[in-house]
Amino acid sequence: MWRPAALDDEGNTSRCPAEQGVAAAARRARTAERQAFGCRSTRYRPVTRPVRRRVTEGQFVELTRSLVGMRVSCAWRGYGSALFLELGALGPVRPPRQARGQRGPRLSKGEVTVMIEWSWRVERARSVEVGSWSSERRINVGIKRLTGLRISDITIDGRLPELVLALTGRRWVHSFMTADGQPGWTVFLRDGTWLTVEEGHVIHDAPRPQPNKPLQRTGYAGR
Repeated sequence: MWRPAALDDEGNTSRCPAEQGVAAAARRARTAERQAFGCRSTRYRPVTRPVRRRVTEGQFVELTRSLVGMRVSCAWRGYGSALFLELGALGPVRPPRQARGQRGPRLSKGEVTVMIEWSWRVERARSVEVGSWSSERRINVGIKRLTGLRISDITIDGRLPELVLALTGRRWVHSFMTADGQPGWTVFLRDGTWLTVEEGHVIHDAPRPQPNKPLQRTGYAGR
């Protein structure tokens, strides 16, 4: 009868052929499971999620400093009166509802995206040029005029923080919530995190990352 020795000549525990086969099958199963979840090695890399935190005015300035000077490469209108400003270099993005392998148009997304979901207005030096309650034609024309301008400053204003974008050409884009709830703006940053407003405070948040995968934006409003 075969009996395993405590240690072999190399200092490893000896196993019978049956035990070796079971161990090999278990290793193959673990490897297949890791590959299915996108892990390239036999060890999981530690994944940390950025802390969701309130942001002071000074921290907001630090987080958005890199936006100053960026070009509005594409300004477009989403559902209803939602306003989107794509800043920096544009890259193709397929809407999430489109199945993998299915052909269809690719949309453009900037390095940074500014989204105002609800009420907003575009100001000139002495008047409001266009707002979310303007006529359909004026909204479409006014949004189109924002393309090509550059960000000269980005600030928050008011007791409930509203977003103010100062643009070249003496124009200012101002979020201006007129319904109940919270100010409806979000700034999606380069690193996949975003700034928005919850419970009357500016929040810096991020999607929950997956093992071995970079942070990606979530929630894309197609046009």
